Amino acid sequence: MKRPHWAEAGRHTLAAIGVLPLASTAAGATIPDPSTGVHLSITGVDAGEATCPSCAARSGNAAFVAVVEDLRLLFACPSCLQVTWLSGA
Repeated sequence: MKRPHWAEAGRHTLAAIGVLPLASTAAGATIPDPSTGVHLSITGVDAGEATCPSCAARSGNAAFVAVVEDLRLLFACPSCLQVTWLSGA
């Protein structure tokens, strides 16, 4: 299995929101599905400049998380500390 790509800024944003422990390693990292509670395997965490779909703030440390089990992405906003699940492309 391909090892996840981790962007340090993305991991810090997720830790600040409380979604992921900062000490977490890429291997075996999971995140619970908000609907079912089933743990989904993280395939990558990246950070970049984006506008939050919840608060409309623009941040350079917005975190994007991809999961293995489906095509959704998680968007974590460092401004409003909200997590939004986005439909995959």
